[in-house]
Amino acid sequence: MANAVPMPQRDTSPLAGEDGRGDRRKPIDEVNKTLAQRLRAVPTDAEIRMWRLLFPYRTGGYHFRKQVQIGAYVADFACHHAKVIIEVDGGQHFTAMGRTADAKRDGYLKERGYDVLRFSNIDVLTNSDGVLMEIDRHLRTIEPRLRKAQA
Repeated sequence: MANAVPMPQRDTSPLAGEDGRGDRRKPIDEVNKTLAQRLRAVPTDAEIRMWRLLFPYRTGGYHFRKQVQIGAYVADFACHHAKVIIEVDGGQHFTAMGRTADAKRDGYLKERGYDVLRFSNIDVLTNSDGVLMEIDRHLRTIEPRLRKAQA
């Protein structure tokens, strides 16, 4: 087979967004970035409420961001410094499939050092004081860890 034509070299791998048929798809990071931008632009009522609840924590040194891409996922709210993610969950999270997906996602985030706090939309909208108490409790438990990291 001395006359065989060499195969052309691919300039991207399937992991970079090519599906093998020649058409290009956006890499996962680009898809998630676009998703995060859309989610920030159209928040739910519960997400708007949570953002207002989290805003005062900035004076305490906790800089929460909305709809943050972390690997293959988009977290509702994240504080990178404290390694805390807050998820505001709608009804789909309370189905068997939703719980399974959330467990996988939480495991991924925990492997990267994040603590994940989950609150239902209903709790955020009707029990803001209870939600704040839980967030305060969690942040107080991690303060010693943050001080050690800064030292």
